[in-house]
Amino acid sequence: MSSLLFVTGFCLLYIFVLFWNAVSKHLSLIDFLMLSAVALLPVAFEWFPETFNQLTAMLTNVETPFVLLAGTLFVVVFAFLYRIVVLIENLKQTNTMLVQELSLLRHQAAQGEVSF
Repeated sequence: MSSLLFVTGFCLLYIFVLFWNAVSKHLSLIDFLMLSAVALLPVAFEWFPETFNQLTAMLTNVETPFVLLAGTLFVVVFAFLYRIVVLIENLKQTNTMLVQELSLLRHQAAQGEVSF
């Protein structure tokens, strides 16, 4: 019972902090949903152990609850990591384009072609 209260309390606190960051525009809705899944999966295993374990065991042919929980958490974390990598790559491309545009503008300003 104490682990149930601890996991539920942590989940509620964690989701409240995530929600507060999402409302204050520090976190996007997609990030909020993905990070919430990290907290909600252990709660699902704690609150509905038989139902959740049987359903996931039937879908994956794995019977150990810890392996199922760890596997689903890894999927969520890797999806979030992939999203971060894509965002960083887009920022890198945007940064390269901006540096190139700035270099062209400085070159044109040095030639006297463009006035600011």
